[in-house]
Amino acid sequence: MSDKIEPEVDNRNTSENDQPEKADGKNNISNQQNILTRNEEQIIMEVFHQAHHKGKKPKLTYFWEFLMLFLAVFCGFLAEYLLEHQIENEKGKQYVESMIADIIADSVKINRSLLYCLEQESGLDSLSKLVLNQPYNDSIVKKIYILHLRHSRSAYTVPFTQRTISQLKNSGGMRLLPNRKVSDIITVYNETTEDAECQGDYFAMNSLGDLNNYNIKLFNMKHFINSDENDMTNFLKPTTIVKFINDDEKFLYEYGNTVRASREVLTFYIKKLKGIQQSIPETLEILNKEID
Repeated sequence: MSDKIEPEVDNRNTSENDQPEKADGKNNISNQQNILTRNEEQIIMEVFHQAHHKGKKPKLTYFWEFLMLFLAVFCGFLAEYLLEHQIENEKGKQYVESMIADIIADSVKINRSLLYCLEQESGLDSLSKLVLNQPYNDSIVKKIYILHLRHSRSAYTVPFTQRTISQLKNSGGMRLLPNRKVSDIITVYNETTEDAECQGDYFAMNSLGDLNNYNIKLFNMKHFINSDENDMTNFLKPTTIVKFINDDEKFLYEYGNTVRASREVLTFYIKKLKGIQQSIPETLEILNKEID
């Protein structure tokens, strides 16, 4: 039996044929990578070129951007200014309303003070005439006592309301008032009231102070232990004996002159109050027009 001989297969050729295919695969991959790399570089360059191209804006574009920014800032400033102006106008209106309320309150005080001051003026006038008309009888002495008790010991002056005026001065609020006319009329009113207050203070402190220095040396207040200025029944009884502590003629004339001088100071104060009272309607009319 003969052996069958198999033909030999040359494996080397097969291996050699396979190697070029593998090499071609690697080359293809490398080529593809190179192509991708070039494509990526091209895309990056295009993007960079486009971005670089977009960064170069026309000069007109810069101008419009600046103009829009300027208008935005300007409009914001204008809105803030208008709002502040509106707030100041409202504040000025509130000052005017407050001033009107103060003047009305002052008017009530003036009316009450005038009632008292006019009666006191008449009483001091009668007192000075009696004191300066010597000699006295018992009836005259009693009248001098009563007039002194009722009219020479106290004053009813007006403490003008300073609420709004103080705020306007301390906070610089005069510039917030609606116009120059309002500012002027408030200033004039303040000046006249301050002048009247000075006159009233002088009467209350100096004139009545001088009178009191004489009163304590002239009148014996034991006569009023059982009486007061509203009930003089016991004091006026014919059986009641009333005398002065000091009946020196010269001293009595000095007292009479002091009473007369005090009455003149009071008369001047009354004139100032009447002047303010007469000006109030016109002042209120002007101020009310500004808030209507």
